[in-house]
Formats: sequence, structure tokens, C-alpha cells
Amino acid sequence: MIGRIAAFWDSRRRLACDRASVESLQASRLRATVQHAYHHVPYYRRLFDQAGVSPDQITTVADLKQIPISRKEDLLAAGNDHLLADNVDRSRLVSVSTSGTTGQPFTIYQTREELRRRRFLDLRALIADGFGPLDKLATFTVRPPGDAGRAQRLLYRNQYFSTLKPAPETIAELRAFAPTLLWTYPSSFLMLIDHTEGDLQRACRPRMLVTTAETVEPAFLDTCRRHGLEHFNYYGAVEVGRIAWECPAHAGLHVNIDNVILEIEPFPGVPEPGLAHYGEAVVTTLDNRSMPFIRYRLGDLCHYLDKPCSCGVELPLLSAPIGRSSALIRLPSGKLMSPRFLAPVLMQDRRVRQFRMTQLKPDQFVVELVLAPGADRSSLLPLHAGLLEALPESVTIEMRQVPSITPIGPKPQTFIPLVN
Repeated sequence: MIGRIAAFWDSRRRLACDRASVESLQASRLRATVQHAYHHVPYYRRLFDQAGVSPDQITTVADLKQIPISRKEDLLAAGNDHLLADNVDRSRLVSVSTSGTTGQPFTIYQTREELRRRRFLDLRALIADGFGPLDKLATFTVRPPGDAGRAQRLLYRNQYFSTLKPAPETIAELRAFAPTLLWTYPSSFLMLIDHTEGDLQRACRPRMLVTTAETVEPAFLDTCRRHGLEHFNYYGAVEVGRIAWECPAHAGLHVNIDNVILEIEPFPGVPEPGLAHYGEAVVTTLDNRSMPFIRYRLGDLCHYLDKPCSCGVELPLLSAPIGRSSALIRLPSGKLMSPRFLAPVLMQDRRVRQFRMTQLKPDQFVVELVLAPGADRSSLLPLHAGLLEALPESVTIEMRQVPSITPIGPKPQTFIPLVN
């Protein structure tokens, strides 16, 4: 346990290091990762050989371009026997699965030590954001994990809450735990606000809110401010762990380059002007030997920010991801547009409690709306007009008032893209 805590504090120390020192560590870990993957992971050995790439050729981050990008479909087709390292004891591995909202659930395997290092990376960010020994963290998740271990319990107090429980039960548990920090999805937080009738203090009095997995809209940040919460946006994925986190300067998200390499690759198609600077996230893990990921296409849309951060941490800054390229709106002309440019039209009307937009054809959409008590169908007319105005091409939109919206998979989706 002492060794694990020492490793955590070493990770924290790197936040105070200069950029060149962390990049040197990143390159060293990259070389070790590539060598390990080639010699012990059949999938990568075959990938390298087919591309005519020797692991000895990969010595810097720039050299990664020689390695083909892998998609989730490629890894699923390969199967676990070819993705897991042949020098790990598979009976000692723990598994965690992705949500499956893309239609392709993916099970990831790690050792308990690798899982702890992921949790400690999150704790590093939390402490940098002001989380202290007297704070209590309430984490909302679909599948609460098992025992976090003695080392973690000594460092902070955390209680898991299931997003699938009835709201009254969750509110009662929050009152009993009295957290000072909430970690949840934006949509789950808004539903919590709704079930406390807009008064979060009826359940608990947190001072900080961390959200992940969903795009954060300006209207959501306004909600946080109204409830006196400082909001932090964290970016990660089940497959690769925590990629980036927002610091108190709120100038962008710091990329954990000591644990991952994040490349931004151009995505196919003609982007709408609001997407001109964005590309797709491609990630390489540096601290996972059981099931490494090298140039793994996540597809999230983001871009690097070319500026230093006033907080003093020299890890590079990333824009907040705005969704996945696979969830873009493809207009009748073939141009691409992010649904985040439509969400403000719906979110600015407080009569809208919940919404979901589905693209049936390039020129045809359906919008489901859960409205506040007392609101009637006349409420849909200005929303319909606002959506048509926000879309740059001629389309039809059917507005439906519904009593509730059932999630597709464990995570809520506000936009369901056109299926080609």
C-alpha cells in the first residue's frame, strides 16, 4: 500500500514539472509500450508486420504516424485472444465494458494495479481542482465498481450512486451522505435538479460538480452557476482511461500526456464552419500492459489550444470535446454539422425538461420533448421555428410531446444520428 501511495504522489509531482520533462517521459513510455505490444500482443504484431513497421522505428510521438489507426470494429473482429498480452495471468484480470451506446459494447481487461492507477489519475485531477481530505465525493454511475481498496479509502471518501435507481431513493441517500462534490453525467445532474424541484439543497449542498461522457452546453453551465457549483469537465473513455481534465482556470482541459498520447486526426467529409478546427481523437495508452491501445480511434471531436494555462500546469490544453464524428448531422448536401448547435434552441426554454432528436433521413428529423407540467403543444411552435432557423439547409422536423423518454442503452442520448 505504501508503494501505491508513493506512486500516486509521484504522479502528482509531474503536474509541477516543465513540459519538456513530461514529454521526455511520454516518449520513453511510448517506446516501452510499442516494444511490449509487438512482442506480446498478437494483434499489434500482425498490424506492425502488415504495415512494414518495426517497433525500433517508433522512438518519438511523431513516429506514431507510421502505424495504422485501429477502430473499435477492428479490435472486436480480432477478439480478446489477440488483444490481450500473452505474458499476463488472465485469471487475475478484471473486466469493464463500454456502454454500448454506439451499438458495439466492448469489454476491456486490466490488472487491479492498472485499475488503481486509473483511479489515482482521477484523484490527481480532483486534488488539483480543490478536492481535499474533508470533502466527500458522490459518484453517479451505471455500474458501481467493486471495492476500491484500502489505499483509496485512506485518501478520500467516496460513495457510488446508481443512475438506474428511482430518484426519491437516490435523494434520500444523498441526504445521508452529504457530499461536497458530485461526479455525474450532465443529463443525470439535470434530472436530479428536476426531481428536487429546482432546489438541489433539498438533497445535498455540494460546492463542486465534475461531469464526463456528455457534451457540456452553455445552458448547463448557467444551471451550475445558479446552484452555486463550480463545474469541471473531465474527458476519458473506458478503453483508455482519463485523457484530459479541466483545472480551476477553466481555460481548457489538460491532457494527461504522461499516461496517454492524444492525436487529432482530420475526419472525412465537408465540415460546417463551426467544426473547421476540430478533428477526431486518436489515443495511445502508455501505462497499460494487459490490453494496450495504440492509435485507437475514439472519434470524439476536439482540438488542441495553442496557449499556456494560468494555473501553472504545463500539460497541453484541449478544447472540450463536442461529441463524436459518428454522431454528426449529415445534411442533404452531404455537409456535416454538430448537433450541439441545435441543443441551445431546446435548452433555452425552461418548459423543456428532456429532449431527444433523431435523424431519420438527411432531410427528416423527429424531436421528442418532455415538457413541464402545464405546458401544451403550443410550446412546440417557437421551438420548431428555432430549429428550422438553426439548420442551414431545408429539412422537415416533426415535434412530438411525450410523457417520458426511455434511454437507448445505459447512457442518455440527446441526438441519434442517421444510420447509413
